[in-house]
Amino acid sequence: MNRSMGYSPMTLAAAFAAARKFAGDFVPVPRSSSDLQVRFVPTMGSYRRALPYYGEYLDSIAADTAAEVNAFLAEHGFDIQLQHWPNDGHNFGVAGVSDILDHWVNAADLVTITGADGQSYKGFSLADEQLCEIFEPPPVAFRNPVAQVRTKDGLNVRFVMCDPPDDQLHMARLARILHIHEPGRGRTGHSAAHLPMVDLNIEPDVSWLIGLVLSSPFGDWLVKQAKMQVMLKMNEKGFRAKEAAAMGMREMVMAAPAGPLVFNRPFLMTAGKPDVPVPVFSAYIAQDTWTNPGNL
Repeated sequence: MNRSMGYSPMTLAAAFAAARKFAGDFVPVPRSSSDLQVRFVPTMGSYRRALPYYGEYLDSIAADTAAEVNAFLAEHGFDIQLQHWPNDGHNFGVAGVSDILDHWVNAADLVTITGADGQSYKGFSLADEQLCEIFEPPPVAFRNPVAQVRTKDGLNVRFVMCDPPDDQLHMARLARILHIHEPGRGRTGHSAAHLPMVDLNIEPDVSWLIGLVLSSPFGDWLVKQAKMQVMLKMNEKGFRAKEAAAMGMREMVMAAPAGPLVFNRPFLMTAGKPDVPVPVFSAYIAQDTWTNPGNL
């Protein structure tokens, strides 16, 4: 059975924006073996630039204590919480949240949908009176028709049936393709779109963000915790979508000088010119020759 998937790059972008205000500008640097972390870094610029356009839906916080971040999350109706960290001046936390409440232009008719699994589900029908259009999909990503609905607040909401994404970043890529696609091949002839009602509340695993470094001229910060929550309620009247991303950061403090490197065991020595690929001299030197030679 397919499982629902969530990922919230916009609230991550809002959280990183709060971190920049708190700790100064930085460049995210992958420091993990996770392929997701390496692929994530180049994607965030687009969402960072989109923040001003979605400001009415977003909020964020950066704070010295997990208690402040957790209170902010709870105030906005989220369950995720960061673990507490030492109050030593080398930690802080951030969170970004979004809350979208919107309605179809007209309430939709109720229908019953028989799923591909043979089960019956409560649903609703979006048609012309809900400003619903159905058009051919972008061929680079989808095979099934796309349903688009214009909401009372002027959002374009689109739906397409598709195979499960490979992972969270693949889902975000597909969502961007779906969102920006221009319906160039016209309508498909479908009279309406029948969609199931939805009640989604999941906490996607974003532990792959742990180990990401926020590097700046003023110091580097390491992501030590990462949490996310995605909620969606949708019925014949409209939908409410809420997302949250939270991270705990730890300053990467420069280590104290380590003192001298003491060669107290046998060692290999080579001598040669830097631009020659082989040394002119080499020897393995053990304690049996550790003595003062006097004159060279």
